[in-house]
Amino acid sequence: MNLDVRYPHLSALVQEVLGTSLVDLSNRAPATGFDFFDLERLLSHVARIACWSLDTISEEILRLHHQQVQGYVSTIEAFTELGVVRDRATFVSKKLLAPQVALSSPPREPIH
Repeated sequence: MNLDVRYPHLSALVQEVLGTSLVDLSNRAPATGFDFFDLERLLSHVARIACWSLDTISEEILRLHHQQVQGYVSTIEAFTELGVVRDRATFVSKKLLAPQVALSSPPREPIH
């Protein structure tokens, strides 16, 4: 299913702020390297899940990851549907900058 149809409220928000569709946004970043959940990679992953041809073992291994990614995007969709996002541009930019922010943060000390 088309991302813009599947997530209409998030699509409208991204269109308003960035002037692009979720489909185009998903094409900006490959669906690999999920160390951090940025919006582009999440959308790319969701768009490609149905296209993957996996054997039973691979599907079982990746099933929980697929569900986690789809659940995260669905949560963002539900949040935008509520209409409570006050600073829409900041909300979108923070979702796009998640990896850079995480990578630039100093490492945390382990808890002993």
